[in-house]
Amino acid sequence: MTEVRLLFIADDNTETRRIKKHLPVGSYLHVSPLWLEQGNSFCWRETGTESVLEFNELRIDADVIRSVYYSPGARLNRSGLLEQGPLKVSGLLDETYAEFGLEETAGAVVGGLLTLPVRWMNHPLHGRNAEYKLPQLALARASGLRVPRTCVSSDPERLRAFWVENDGRVITKNVSSYSGWKIAERIPAITRQVHLHDLDGLALAPRIPTLFQEMIPARVDLRVTLVGDEVYAAAIHSQQGTSTLDWRFDYTVPMTRFTLDESVERALRSMMRELGLTYGAADFRVTPEGEYVFLEINSAGIFEFVEELAGHPISSAIADWLLRT
Repeated sequence: MTEVRLLFIADDNTETRRIKKHLPVGSYLHVSPLWLEQGNSFCWRETGTESVLEFNELRIDADVIRSVYYSPGARLNRSGLLEQGPLKVSGLLDETYAEFGLEETAGAVVGGLLTLPVRWMNHPLHGRNAEYKLPQLALARASGLRVPRTCVSSDPERLRAFWVENDGRVITKNVSSYSGWKIAERIPAITRQVHLHDLDGLALAPRIPTLFQEMIPARVDLRVTLVGDEVYAAAIHSQQGTSTLDWRFDYTVPMTRFTLDESVERALRSMMRELGLTYGAADFRVTPEGEYVFLEINSAGIFEFVEELAGHPISSAIADWLLRT
């Protein structure tokens, strides 16, 4: 049977269309989060001698599927917050059992895929584990990168002390990847500077861990997208825009191709190996003195704006990686 690549990603994702454009017709099977609701079927069997996985009538095994592009995206949970989720369950399922149904569906479909000896971009377990930001900072430091001084605490006095130690030049942002997303706008909470009155309010807030980090001055921000062995760096001239601390809120600023320092590239490659990733989108700030400061790496970071505004051929690189045997 002809080899096909499996795309496990939302069908309304514009990045999906960009990747498909570089894949030959008939060379891929697209399984979207709506696969089951659209009337398609899934089946996994353990025969005693082998594991058999089928999507509709297509038997999926290592002779058919050599690589999988897995980008689960996000969904609204019952509390109205966005969280990572690869599938959607039938709207006919009673709300009481909706979460259970979703977990069962994900456990079956993703679990079935995990029985395949294939190349992943990214492996679901590695991608999920890589989302923890605090190990990222420790790993980046161990890899030779400068990281911001950081304090995560549920104690308002510890956070106040950190703020004083850094002369009030402190920012706050999410510790997790999804928990801070706004419900209505579905956009991530902004990275912002912490002011003195914020500390007073923090003492009255519920005791949950809060991240404080030294504010790094920037000449430019960097988005470095890694696809297999390929590295694409883009300079984001954030200081020319209206959102100098968080460029995600002003895409009107210039974005240009950037030549990454070789030692930084080596450190990033080392981090990717340690995290088990074949795709990653890393964020840096380059200080006015030219020093690179690592902020974080996202295993499912969007690439479309880098391709569109900086001209990097990322979707083509992803397709080439998937087609490689």
